[in-house]
Amino acid sequence: MEQVFAPLVLALALGLFMGVLAFPGTIDSPEQFAVKLGVLGGSFLSATFGAVVLAVATRRRRISAEAGKGAHTGQANIDPA
Repeated sequence: MEQVFAPLVLALALGLFMGVLAFPGTIDSPEQFAVKLGVLGGSFLSATFGAVVLAVATRRRRISAEAGKGAHTGQANIDPA
């Protein structure tokens, strides 16, 4: 699990650091507060979206395996009848 969290923490820290450099003002200024809110909000939304995508993909793979089809081959199942 730590292999997943290390890049996330690094990206979050880099986003906050770039926000401090991009917008002038002290750390407690309203501009910096907006930057922090934006970085944290964007990180939360992207993590939520990624979790949903992974959950859907896992569910599809599990359903496919239970149906006896195995991994998805990319070919459509066409009934010749």
